[in-house]
Amino acid sequence: MKSSRKKLAANYDEFEELPPIFPISGLTKQGLAPLLDATAELLDKTPEFLLYDESEMEEEAYYGFDEEEKPFEIGRDDDATWVLSGEKLMKLF
Repeated sequence: MKSSRKKLAANYDEFEELPPIFPISGLTKQGLAPLLDATAELLDKTPEFLLYDESEMEEEAYYGFDEEEKPFEIGRDDDATWVLSGEKLMKLF
């Protein structure tokens, strides 16, 4: 762990203007909270932007759910018998 800190400190010299650096450890899970807090703060103050230019987008795809006609209906007759009806159901029989 101490060698990691030395390597990190040596990399500070490579930058003219020091960006935010968050030393973290996946092993001990140290430093994750400040990194997540800074990420959330940066996302809050960053304005929305498109990933692609709208003029470059040729076609849009819709992956939503369109409710189809019900394949059958269930009802009851006056004599309490169940009645199944519907076009798709009639095609099966």
